[in-house]
Amino acid sequence: MADLPLTLGELKARVRALLQWTRDADDTELRDAINFGYGKGIKAVLATRSESFMSYVEPFTLSAGVSEYDVGIYDPPIFRPIRLLVGEGSAANEAFFRYKSIVDAEYQEADAETSGSGLLFLYDFLTGLLPGTTAIVQNAVTGSVTVDALGSIVQGSLISVPGCGPAQAVGAETVPSIYRGIVTQITGLTLSVEPDFTVVPAAATVVTQLRRRVMKIVPRPSQTLTGRLWYNYRPARLSRDTDMLDMLVAEHEDMIVHYALTQLGWATGDTNANRWYESAQEERSEMMQDLGTVTGQDSAEMGSGLWGVEDW
Repeated sequence: MADLPLTLGELKARVRALLQWTRDADDTELRDAINFGYGKGIKAVLATRSESFMSYVEPFTLSAGVSEYDVGIYDPPIFRPIRLLVGEGSAANEAFFRYKSIVDAEYQEADAETSGSGLLFLYDFLTGLLPGTTAIVQNAVTGSVTVDALGSIVQGSLISVPGCGPAQAVGAETVPSIYRGIVTQITGLTLSVEPDFTVVPAAATVVTQLRRRVMKIVPRPSQTLTGRLWYNYRPARLSRDTDMLDMLVAEHEDMIVHYALTQLGWATGDTNANRWYESAQEERSEMMQDLGTVTGQDSAEMGSGLWGVEDW
């Protein structure tokens, strides 16, 4: 068992020590290989103990008639909503969530309903650059803009402003492009932004918030519900040497290291790579057996009828 907390830097040092007689690996290779093993561990935990990596938002509101909710502002990010608990004691009410792709026929049928009378919602996540709140420019300078209302714009929001970005060539002419930047600070109705505007926005220009992760639920709620939203998150990818691994996965340090050695070995045709892979798979199987025993769920260990069903 690892001495916790375990960091990316410590894992890199261990993998380097095991590689020193076979090959050199730069920081990027090491980081990517370790993240491969870390991801394998995270997915194994989620497959075996779905209640792991839990967090909640309070208050969270499902508004009557509203189907889209900007969830890109929450940390950790929402991966799988579980339930919305409204109130306490005998008066408590609960809404539950079940994943269904937005292109699925069942989802589309529920989306066509005016509103739902029950408390079970189908959900999917939309990611990209999805338009949200709009505001009107009152005045602006190079690094900030004052608007008429904030709406749902918060610190950290991504915004776009037409005609205020870097110049681009269109035939023989040069015209400004759409500006996209991050709101770094809000003072009253004034938004500080990075990077600076290439062209300062004129009064009456429209500023649009771009939502990067939206939870869409169907059918639309028939009543407003406010309470504690319980959800699963997925631990973030490791990027800095000081980044700490999630404690549950860090307990299985050998598995992560052996998956990392597998990736690095496969990249160069190292004959030891398959041996490392077999070790990593066995350790992942043991990890899933341990977790499965705790919850009493069907085992997904190597050799069982379920092995590979939840694998990625």
